[in-house]
Amino acid sequence: MSSQLKKKNALSTKMFYILKYVKINMVINFYVMRMSDRWFDKRYGTDTWHQYELNKKYTKFNPYSTYPNNSKTQPSLIALFQNLMRNITIPENSVFLDVGCGTGLITLLASTYRFKKIIGIEISKELCAIARKNDKIFKKTFKNSTEISIITTDARRYQIPDDINFIYCFNPFNDIVLFKFISNLVKSYKSKPRKITFFYVNPVYRHVIEYFHIFKEKKESSFRSIGNLIYST
Repeated sequence: MSSQLKKKNALSTKMFYILKYVKINMVINFYVMRMSDRWFDKRYGTDTWHQYELNKKYTKFNPYSTYPNNSKTQPSLIALFQNLMRNITIPENSVFLDVGCGTGLITLLASTYRFKKIIGIEISKELCAIARKNDKIFKKTFKNSTEISIITTDARRYQIPDDINFIYCFNPFNDIVLFKFISNLVKSYKSKPRKITFFYVNPVYRHVIEYFHIFKEKKESSFRSIGNLIYST
């Protein structure tokens, strides 16, 4: 074996172990944060930590459902959301939208910030019921938290109100659904041009968002090995 080939093999082996380490580190970080989030439910009596099977049981045979059989809900991470919000200025009368809100963890967290209103949309009626119940429980402690509205709807059919200027998306669905949602967002923006901040966590389909050229600014970062993007018009 030539020395040049040996060097290439050594480099390939080194890269393999580096990538393996990065992947393992991402998994460890994710589950450490997941386990640390359990305190939230224990402290407030809510149900946001558990994962639910998103099959026919949770979509009520909805013909527009994009959930594959046996897929699970994936709650967002508290520390990650708080990190995203750390350097964000919230203008007066701002409205926050969580797309694919699940059991409503992010809507609860957002309600402790200075938003005028919080909206969560979710296709599953059962998950929406859990999210509304969580809101009632959470308000027993945070009585002055922002009003939360949980809407059962398909993201592709949701007509985005012209006052929404903050959107959170934790990669809740595939590129086809995201394309239609962003199309609706473009219509809302053209109806009323405004500054919109779009949080996209675990941005698997970033190319879909960037296809529309609606956002002028983009900040890319990583929190404990989990990638996220903050777009703004």
